[in-house]
Amino acid sequence: MELEIPNLDNPIQRKKLVRALQIFRKIRKISRTRADKLFARTQRGVLDSLIITGQPIEKDEEKYLLNLFRKCFPHAHKPTLSINPKLQGGVRMSYGDEMVELTLNSISQQLQKL
Repeated sequence: MELEIPNLDNPIQRKKLVRALQIFRKIRKISRTRADKLFARTQRGVLDSLIITGQPIEKDEEKYLLNLFRKCFPHAHKPTLSINPKLQGGVRMSYGDEMVELTLNSISQQLQKL
């Protein structure tokens, strides 16, 4: 089996090869599973999905939030749960550029507009 080497005289092919080498050097420094996920994101454009809460949550609340997240973003993969103590209670869910904010900050701002 022969290895196919791109034509490096072609600037487009050279740019693609340099990009692939940069990605390889970055993912070489981290774990194998994390590297596979990062490489898949660069190739397919996988969007980040997050659920951010203001305080720690219990298992029942986590299940409820995951179901709510699936209703808001049906095509999203399983979100990452994180805690941001700056939120004044509530939840912020995001998938790529889309976001649903259910925090006291956003509710009070909406009430002030009325």
